[in-house]
Amino acid sequence: KPASDPVSTTDFVFGTLAVTYEPRKGIDLLLKAIRKLKDRKINVKFKIGGGNKDNDYINLKKLEDELQVSDYVEWFDKINRADVVKFMQSCDCFVMPSLSESFGTVYIEAIACGKPVIATKCGGPESIVDDSIGLLVNVGDVDDLVDALIHMIEHKSDYSEEICRNYFLDHFSKQVVTKQYMHLYNNVVNK
Repeated sequence: KPASDPVSTTDFVFGTLAVTYEPRKGIDLLLKAIRKLKDRKINVKFKIGGGNKDNDYINLKKLEDELQVSDYVEWFDKINRADVVKFMQSCDCFVMPSLSESFGTVYIEAIACGKPVIATKCGGPESIVDDSIGLLVNVGDVDDLVDALIHMIEHKSDYSEEICRNYFLDHFSKQVVTKQYMHLYNNVVNK
């Protein structure tokens, strides 16, 4: 299929999980990107959940209505720790277009579940995401986000669960992190 042909599928699900819907999480940008996908007749589903039904949520729901993308979005309430794995496993790709993140544990949770991620170059994600397990997009760039979403749909098979899971084990498993802490501790103690 030529790259210029629109992708049309309902078999791809993006997941977004945020403890808060505050503006710095970039959910408004995601909704704008969804509108662009809809305009291109790319039919996918977005599961968004985890935050409180506060003013930020109300503002996002208003934006969703204005953009007429409610048929693309399924909202979830807060998800307890035990259900995070189920949520991640129900998605093909995790996406969080944050404006800033100090680290981004949720990206690591997605990778641990074997899911590729789309994140922004906003601080923390650059130390987590590489080309083998996802894509980094420019902060606040809706078009860059749209391109990444389409890339994930078109290249789904390039991001296998095994590759993502092994990346997690090699970089963020308990054994690896413990060795890093021990190395750091030994350097401090031996100075």
